[in-house]
Amino acid sequence: MRSIKNFAFALATGALLASPLLAGGARAEPPPGGYQDGSDPGAAPQGGDPTQPYANGGGDQVQPYAGGGPGQPYAQTPDEEGASEGRGIQYGAHLLFPVWLTEPVAGYSVNPGIALHGRIGWEFPGGLAAELGLGVMGNEVLHVSDETLDYSLTGWWISGGGRFSFLNPSALVPFVGAALQINVWNECPTGSCTADSYATVAVVGTAGLIWEMTADLGIEAGINATISAPGDVFESSQTFISPFAGATLYY
Repeated sequence: MRSIKNFAFALATGALLASPLLAGGARAEPPPGGYQDGSDPGAAPQGGDPTQPYANGGGDQVQPYAGGGPGQPYAQTPDEEGASEGRGIQYGAHLLFPVWLTEPVAGYSVNPGIALHGRIGWEFPGGLAAELGLGVMGNEVLHVSDETLDYSLTGWWISGGGRFSFLNPSALVPFVGAALQINVWNECPTGSCTADSYATVAVVGTAGLIWEMTADLGIEAGINATISAPGDVFESSQTFISPFAGATLYY
């Protein structure tokens, strides 16, 4: 009989000592800042539906974050969800205004021109996107001495690269990008372009700002900086910058 009592006492003592550890491991973590009913963040919630661990004493579901639903007190906001999962495919178009900083040929200068660039890409988690681009452009080439028109320089290009968007809780998202670009140029001395085309390789750096009007639409503005190899069309490497404005659709 005494051994039975000792065994029962040891079992009860062990259960008493182990109960705080078992309770601590099973209790759900409180939401940041504690419960909305003002109770101690370290205390176990009281009352309510046992399947809703953060309900207040009256049993109402507490949703500390927007978008939370029953059983989802820590639901992500749209910005957090987009940053963690990526938004997938995206389409965009920019209107650019190329401004030449160098002379294509000694004694000649290039007027500011106009260009159109389309892009398609895929955004991965965290704001990194890979993209392909296609564009066309045109500039007037002048004699430096008297600033008379000598010919027009037209071209089209394909590009491949990426951009990184600095995702944040606001609707304004800065981004940077880089691409490798192949340009095909034509000279048009009298309004009709020559049959000869010349290809050059260029690198492009981009910096800009996105205004995310909705989850699916962003208005963009920024600037491209392009450095082109001379190829068979220029006497030396060429540099031009291109302010741009446009939009991107996310789907």
